[in-house]
This record gives sequence, C-alpha cells and structure tokens, in this order.
Amino acid sequence: MSDWNPSMYESARRLLRSTGGVLNVPSSCIDSAKLLILSISDEVPSMILEPEIHSLGDKEELFFETNSGVSFSFSTLEPRMETCWVKSEDGGIEGIWENFCEVTLKLARAGYPGCVGCGGPGSDEEWDEVSARLAS
Repeated sequence: MSDWNPSMYESARRLLRSTGGVLNVPSSCIDSAKLLILSISDEVPSMILEPEIHSLGDKEELFFETNSGVSFSFSTLEPRMETCWVKSEDGGIEGIWENFCEVTLKLARAGYPGCVGCGGPGSDEEWDEVSARLAS
C-alpha cells in the first residue's frame, strides 16, 4: 500500500462525494483528469453529476470547486481552513496528481462512498483540517 497522507484521502473522498463542481488542473493533467472522471463514472455509476474539468494552463496547482467554495487544493500556497490542503513543492504537481488518481480510484473500486469502512484512513471521523496541517 502506498503511503498517502490523510489529506490526499480526504481530497479523494470529497471528490467522490461531490455532485458536480469544477476540477481545475494544469494543462499537463487535462487528459488524465478526463480519464479519472470517466473511470470514476464506471466505478460509481450513482455519480450522476460529474465535475467539469478546466485548465489552469501552466500553473503548478490544482483545486476542486463546488457551490460551497474550494473543497480541496494541491498547491504551494496555504488556502483557507475550509479547504483540504495537500501541500505541493514547486514543479511537483504531476506526481501529486498521479497519487491522487491512484487513491481516488482505490476508494471508488472499494465502493466509496456507498460502503461502510472502505474510505481509507480517517474516513470514520469528522475531518480536522487544523490537525492535518499541523501534522504535515
């Protein structure tokens, strides 16, 4: 099993629980983002409203927006506390994106969100972003 941090799992869970939204990714990740959403649709047919995918061009960040705001962010800059943050290093967004795709598909194949106990580490507790940021 890969050693993904808890914020990566929480970001994947947030995407899998979403209905719609906008997944903003660097242009280098557009094709794999489309493939990820297609794969999620295959694994979780109940996900009716797939997120839109928008390109951020050459920006080295990635974030998912819903009507409530930014749900999760992979970036070097710390977002608001309501946002689940996976801290990235300059020039390293593609590696984080690949890990995110792996953990998201792992959870989808396990039946998340329609299962009990299959959401990975921390899925049975309320998410604590403050503690997650202190631990990283």
